[in-house]
Order: sequence, then structure tokens, then C-alpha cells
Amino acid sequence: MQPHRLIEFAKRHDKQDAVVEEIFHQFFEKAAVINRKSVLVQIAKKTGLDEEEVSHYLDSDQDKEEITNEYREVTRMGVHGVPFFSIWKEDDNSHKKINISGGQPTEVFEKIFLKLGAIPTNDIDNNNNNNNDDENSEPNTSNNEEKTTTSNESDKNNEKPSAQL
Repeated sequence: MQPHRLIEFAKRHDKQDAVVEEIFHQFFEKAAVINRKSVLVQIAKKTGLDEEEVSHYLDSDQDKEEITNEYREVTRMGVHGVPFFSIWKEDDNSHKKINISGGQPTEVFEKIFLKLGAIPTNDIDNNNNNNNDDENSEPNTSNNEEKTTTSNESDKNNEKPSAQL
């Protein structure tokens, strides 16, 4: 939670992008433990934030409840990894939503767009014939979720039943 709090703090000082980049750098390239206060204070200093102000902020409870609530909400929406994509298609009598959590190969997106009717079948076939040596391979869509409702269901409760692709 602490890295998210630092990002929230940085947003108020127009430093959010720099802080996120530095958090990623420290985590992915330096293997730093980014939930340690000392690491976060150094990230703040490196990105131009006041060390003492950040230290006091991280010691406080400020924004903890809001960030916890945001976490609960995105988890409820099905976000379990990054990147996360939510692809929608709406027409007169139905709404389709497919969530993709975590990095996925191009074929997963192609299958989803095909299923939603966003691209013609022959475009996928031509692409697969040119770029895929194994014509029998199926993209792994086990982490994808499709949610579909009619307009009436959507109006009633904003909840959408889910079904695997």
C-alpha cells in the first residue's frame, strides 16, 4: 500500500509520472523492496519531492482508507494483474465486456476482437497464415472474462454475470 500512497502524494505535486517510473526502476531493475519507507523516501527525494514531508505522510494514515477502497473496487472488477484491459461492445439490446488481466499474446486480443465482431474473420486468418507457423495453436484465454448483459439487466443492478471465453 505504501508505494500507492507515495504515488497519491506525488500526484498532488505533479510528480506522479516521475515517481511511478522511479518505483518501477527500483523494483524491476534494482530489486529494491519498494514497500520500505527508506526506499520510498529516497524515491521521493530523487523525483524532487520533500523528504521530510514524504516521511511524515508515510507515517500518517492519510489516504489509507481511500487507497484500500480503490484496491477493493478494482479487485471486485476482476483486476488481478497488470496490464489490465476492459474491452466493451454495446449495441441496441446488449452490452458485452471482456476483461484481460496480465500480459497476453496478440492472438488473445485477435480472438476477442473477432468474438466482438470488431474485425472480419478473414483479417485474422490472413494474419495467422502470415505470422503463425502452428496453425493449430489456440490462444490461452483462461485468464479472460466475458461479461454480458441486456439493457434491462444492466439498468436493474449494474452487475454483469460472467462467463469464460
